[in-house]
Amino acid sequence: MSDPSIDRAIAGAAGAALSRKQKFEVVMLARRAWNRRGKPFFDPDRFAAGDPLALSVAEAFELWRHEQQQTACGLRHLTAASQREYPLLMAHFHALLGEMEIAERWLMRAACDPRRQARAKLERELERARDTHTIDRPHDYALAIARRQFGAQDLESLTERQLWSLVFTIRNRIASRLRKRRRG
Repeated sequence: MSDPSIDRAIAGAAGAALSRKQKFEVVMLARRAWNRRGKPFFDPDRFAAGDPLALSVAEAFELWRHEQQQTACGLRHLTAASQREYPLLMAHFHALLGEMEIAERWLMRAACDPRRQARAKLERELERARDTHTIDRPHDYALAIARRQFGAQDLESLTERQLWSLVFTIRNRIASRLRKRRRG
């Protein structure tokens, strides 16, 4: 039987909205790709001639970018995109630029992303344990729990679910020790 709090954490991490910085990075990368591809949908001659059906530079870029985002991850708008889609978008636009090695790294990140997020959250909890002085040698403490609960030799071998379980265990232990400390 799975722990509902771990299921929520897994879903929440992958479903978090893109930050403003991430949206900016996608748009700037897309703009480079659009320029490299010859500015699709923009006809400077028709636009200069005042053709009412001609798109401006901004309109042409937006139309193209939305189409490419749809191709990359199934979503036209960045406001609808989550952390799950970010590496797919980055991989797609790097591929359009011909930067295949970088695109491959982003695709690998997309495949490993949920586990990477859980690992990052664990590191933040271990840092919190250090900062609050609630757990001596937090990394060793986490490793001891992982060995006992999952038979793991190291933290890198833990699955996404095991990492989230460890995050909650460490978080609960910190909270318990802080409560005890406040009581006296």
